[in-house]
Amino acid sequence: MAPAGDQNPRYMSAYDDFDAQGNTKKIDYGMDGYILLDVQAQELGSEVLRIATNMKEFASGAQIKGITKTISVPGKHGRTDSLNLRLGLLLIDNVAFVGFPGELVTSVGLALKDSFKSLNCEHTVVVTQCNGSNGYFSDDNGYKNQTFDGAASSAKPGYDKQVINAEKDMLKALTVN
Repeated sequence: MAPAGDQNPRYMSAYDDFDAQGNTKKIDYGMDGYILLDVQAQELGSEVLRIATNMKEFASGAQIKGITKTISVPGKHGRTDSLNLRLGLLLIDNVAFVGFPGELVTSVGLALKDSFKSLNCEHTVVVTQCNGSNGYFSDDNGYKNQTFDGAASSAKPGYDKQVINAEKDMLKALTVN
């Protein structure tokens, strides 16, 4: 699931698609389509159990640090030349809360979490619709296949790398002794 829940899931039982000539065609997997949704539900349930099992009590006197940064990413042609994104990062001891002003798809949120692991930050929570909202933000697959978020996004493909690099720089700035 995405940070905000992916209300329009990547896998659906029935949806509209386009053929090679650009004509709309109906795709309907019937009940078989729900197998994919079950897989998503299993993944979410496993993650909830993993987090609940590994939660530890904070010691008194936790350190709290925060930082914000505004970056500019290229906008889609015809909508806007660029988008200003106000990113945030709140660090409570070894737990990072990453703030993003829009709705990220799952793969971008997971890539962000993975990038923090490479900087020895094992506990990362991605918070969306934070510091305003700039709408939906897709991944390369969404742009290529024109999923709902890919079509609705005002940012061009590649914005995610800028966001991840900026958030990593923010984490480095907070963890310098």
